[in-house]
Amino acid sequence: MQTHASWSIGRTPLFQLSMRSVDPISILQNEFSKRQCRNPRYSLRSFSKLIGVSPTTLSMMMSRKRPPSEELVERLTASLDLSSETVALMNAFLKTRGGRQSIVKSGSHKSVNKSPSDDTQDLFAVLSEWHCLALLSLLDFPDANLTPEWVAKKLGIPLLQARFSIERLKRTGMIVEVEGRWRQARPHIRLDDRTSTIASRRLQRQFLSKAIASLQEVPPPERDITTNTFSMNTEDIEWAVEQTNEFRRELSRRLEQRSKPNSVYNISIQLYPLTKEKSK
Repeated sequence: MQTHASWSIGRTPLFQLSMRSVDPISILQNEFSKRQCRNPRYSLRSFSKLIGVSPTTLSMMMSRKRPPSEELVERLTASLDLSSETVALMNAFLKTRGGRQSIVKSGSHKSVNKSPSDDTQDLFAVLSEWHCLALLSLLDFPDANLTPEWVAKKLGIPLLQARFSIERLKRTGMIVEVEGRWRQARPHIRLDDRTSTIASRRLQRQFLSKAIASLQEVPPPERDITTNTFSMNTEDIEWAVEQTNEFRRELSRRLEQRSKPNSVYNISIQLYPLTKEKSK
């Protein structure tokens, strides 16, 4: 699975997607995921204590088997460091959905009806979490098995986080089932930070943090982290970006074709100025 070039999904740039409301359940999932990223041992019970609801109730809401409520928004506002804009968007969500919100049966399971804005939120969540993108590449493995247990073990993430990631990829249509196997729905997802967004900055921070951690956790034969310092004219930055994009795409293509994949790697190229002022 290749990710490159610009923040877009299909032909729609992500920075053009707007949200007039925010589903409180998505906020719950995002906040829990962030805490588990910082501490993999962080439990649903601990999170339920923070929010002030029972673990069972919280699990049902986060699994979309129970609809959000005004009380939930109040608890989130009191418990989490949310911006006033986020709180306003959550309240707008409840007003928009109002009494029309319902739980519908899907086979032997139940789920909460979703609105188009939910898909936008899921899309932003998918493209701002490293493990969601890594999961797409896992599907290239010959023994790929799209279960939370398999994904959690392969990526070293908590089971619940793996389940949320799988559900989001399915809801956004980014993966499809073909002849009994789940595949990435689109051949390429184009991502970069040329247009800065909250999602892009969050994703890049995660990859940079993982690169730093790999210095201690990954043996040198299994990684390559090198730097090169040089002088250049700032007017050549666009040309330099084109060259690095072309290199990344070609390298990814060749590696994917060489042999059957058995591991997911990330390549990040950082090009930034060390000098603070331009020479006159």
